[in-house]
Amino acid sequence: MRFILRAQIPTEAGNKMMQNPNGMKQVEEYVRNTRAEAAYFFEARGERTMVFILNMERADQMATFAEPLFMMGAKVAV
Repeated sequence: MRFILRAQIPTEAGNKMMQNPNGMKQVEEYVRNTRAEAAYFFEARGERTMVFILNMERADQMATFAEPLFMMGAKVAV
């Protein structure tokens, strides 16, 4: 089943990620590992926001999709 996952990165965590030479590589790796059908990046409510269209076959996969984003400092919503 397809679903939309939204991740918002607070300014401080986002700044650290952007200053890290591997910061964007983490996002690219996330898209590749989750096989995201689409990925969108924009600003919402003053925070860097990412939206991914993902395919989840089982409900227990949610942790697999969310955990890498939590590790980046993101707030995740499905």
